[in-house]
Amino acid sequence: MKKIKEILMKMSKPQRRKAIAELGAALWAESTPLAQYTNLINLYTGRCRKIAPEKIPVICKILGVTPNDLLDWDDVARETVKTA
Repeated sequence: MKKIKEILMKMSKPQRRKAIAELGAALWAESTPLAQYTNLINLYTGRCRKIAPEKIPVICKILGVTPNDLLDWDDVARETVKTA
């Protein structure tokens, strides 16, 4: 999700490092720190395109954004989901 990269790049360097470490630990707790970092790089470069829905609130909390900001939803998308 390239949106994660955009959000991270808007943070100061210390905040970004902390958020990257927290995201890696939250999403891949059983992996080594290096594997966590690699998985996160794959996620925000677009190589990994799937995130479990239950992880969205965790990511949003760490990044300090709403799910709408993270998923880049607008009003039309929300209405489509409500009617589906």
